[in-house]
Amino acid sequence: MQGSRRETYAAALDMARRDFAARDPAQAAREAGGSFDPARSTLFLDYLGVRYGVHYPSGRVFVASSPDRPAAEVPTVIMLHYLVKTRGATPSGRWISFRELPGGDVYMPAFNRRAVIWLLRRFGQAPERLLEAALRLGGTRLDLGDVGATLDVLPLLPVAFVLWRGDDEVPAGGNVLFDATAPLHLDTEDLAAVAGEALAALSRA
Repeated sequence: MQGSRRETYAAALDMARRDFAARDPAQAAREAGGSFDPARSTLFLDYLGVRYGVHYPSGRVFVASSPDRPAAEVPTVIMLHYLVKTRGATPSGRWISFRELPGGDVYMPAFNRRAVIWLLRRFGQAPERLLEAALRLGGTRLDLGDVGATLDVLPLLPVAFVLWRGDDEVPAGGNVLFDATAPLHLDTEDLAAVAGEALAALSRA
């Protein structure tokens, strides 16, 4: 299984790099909300509060403050897919559930296990800790549920986390929401991974 996952990742990375190399780097950076340094042939992009560099045309992704330090596998593919797909749509401010994303029904059971249930297990008993963690990462308070917070995973891609406190009769509830423009920036499978990445960052914070 481990070998199969590695092969799948390698194939996805290879395709993402080819697609990225086909884009105009200055336009890609502009539409992604990043910047492009032609002298270094590098795009710069913020991902969960960390600045990364993306070399053009190789698609090598690295931590901008430490050019010899490569980005982790999942962020690498997500950032390349984002740079390939996005065309600069700004957030609408309208939040939608994962089920409302294209094909979201197909991934919904896995998304519930890996994101929504995980959110409840980590923060359901102490919702205020969710907001504290989000603020540490540069997020903002959201007026939804009993406690809500947003994180800009990528410059044009905010994700929202919402919790409802439980009581003796009703269990705690929660959800992970996306701006309605999210499908213009990433495919649904990538958005599921984005939610997991954001939750991991919240947990660390």
